Amino acid sequence: MSSSEPSSSAFRDEIPTVLQRGAACLACRRKKMKCDGKKPFCTQCKRARQEDDCQYDDGEHKSRHRILAEQVDLLESRLRQLEGEARIRDLASAANPDSGTPPADPALTALFSEMALGLNTSLPISSVDAQALAPSLTQVSAVQTFDTQDFSPGHLQPLAAAFLAHRYQFCPLIRFPDVFEVLSPSLKNAIYMVGARFSSSHLETSFLPSSLHALSSGLARGESVLDAIIASCILALYFFINGRLLEGHYHASAAVTLVLQCGIHQIDKPYVTETSFSTVRDTRLGPVRAPAERVLRMRIFWQVFYLDRCWSVAIGMSPGLSENFSQASAITTQFPGEEGQQVTAGSTISNFFDNPGVAASNNIEVLLVKSAALFEKASSLALLIQDASDDGHWDDYIKFQNAIEQFLATIPAITGPSASEIDLRLVVVHTLLRTAIIHLYHPFATADINIHAKSLEAARGIREVIRTIRTRQFQYLDPILGSCWMSAAAVFIRERSTIRLSAALIDPGSLLEDVEQELQSVIGATRKLAQFFPIVDLILRKIELHNASSY
Repeated sequence: MSSSEPSSSAFRDEIPTVLQRGAACLACRRKKMKCDGKKPFCTQCKRARQEDDCQYDDGEHKSRHRILAEQVDLLESRLRQLEGEARIRDLASAANPDSGTPPADPALTALFSEMALGLNTSLPISSVDAQALAPSLTQVSAVQTFDTQDFSPGHLQPLAAAFLAHRYQFCPLIRFPDVFEVLSPSLKNAIYMVGARFSSSHLETSFLPSSLHALSSGLARGESVLDAIIASCILALYFFINGRLLEGHYHASAAVTLVLQCGIHQIDKPYVTETSFSTVRDTRLGPVRAPAERVLRMRIFWQVFYLDRCWSVAIGMSPGLSENFSQASAITTQFPGEEGQQVTAGSTISNFFDNPGVAASNNIEVLLVKSAALFEKASSLALLIQDASDDGHWDDYIKFQNAIEQFLATIPAITGPSASEIDLRLVVVHTLLRTAIIHLYHPFATADINIHAKSLEAARGIREVIRTIRTRQFQYLDPILGSCWMSAAAVFIRERSTIRLSAALIDPGSLLEDVEQELQSVIGATRKLAQFFPIVDLILRKIELHNASSY
């Protein structure tokens, strides 16, 4: 062969090589395009000027976006570590009577002062475990994102089944389709993320950033807004249960904003394409075209309402869905399950507060929404009325006290031979209502013997509800119960202190034994729930800390 002839190796360099399976970049795999596998960026991505999307799953190549994301996560991890160390000092100071600022009543003050978890939304789930948990909870966005098309049905089906088993914990008012492929990418990724979490799959850390990315890009592309609202609810609760309260509040607020923008809080309000003062088109979804679509919109709104009301109390924030500011924010959408009933004028929530015993229903979704509304309102009133001389809200207080008692009387019982087969959402209803009583009576529980007795009765009611829960059912419980159980535990701690200080009791020993048993029952239930939700672990630590400091 002459020197002028090209060598065989030169020919091989010009011929595109056949890549091994899985060696193409993720962007080309999603688009089903040929990829030459060049690094740092393949030819297809360079031509499309989409270098930031050109990533490989070899664990080595990183796009500029991913490098920046890892740097941000590193800084966030360090910030959480510093905040956790500060919280350790705060807890140690509260528990140490020689710190110079001991609480007046260490058994009760910290537990009752905020009527909630009392958490700063920037803190990690547990100051003690902040460093150990930071890698698993704060660095997931550094993992490359995926599309559900990257996985075979064999990988996704178990995740879908795991999500459906836990759907009432994340979306107790939503009915999901049998086939998830009809859903938008943001909702599919959120669903598979939850499924991965409860099936202990390593894919959890991939689906979280994928869900976040799909949510923002989906809204920009005009994908289903209703799916985006549900995905926001799922993400909010996911962050809440993992102790990432700031991110949870962010996504809960996003869900609130979307339902208000879409107008489904006033679902029967006439649709107007343009407003008198707006320079843009109305962002609502448009008129309802079918009864099933109307029902879906109603359920989605009340799902957001339920999340907003429950977790605003738990993290000590004001609810996003407030009716105090304008007529445009008033809630007129009917309760779920009441689609066929005649629409009444005025606010749906205010009408219920005025007549809590009217149109009593055994529909579990209606009961959930109404109990969440009472739960949040009771907590709000308790913060407004701190002593008997404050009569500015006294009429509302008396009215609301009667409303809770009337509504509680209409709730189906959960005891009996079929307790093991009950809908666990009914456990939440009973617990929320009794916690509402504890919160509402808190300002006067130490000064009024009758109110003290009613608070103790409500705590004992919560304990009786706990006794109906089987051990295997704890993993399927709504994590908001952890916050409620903390309030019940505080009542028992207060009762124990009262018995010890009472000189009129002849034999306080048996009474102390009974109260201690009730307290330990609540603590034991919280400990079981903490096995599944890191946020409940923090609640458990708070209960145990104040229980120990009350002796």
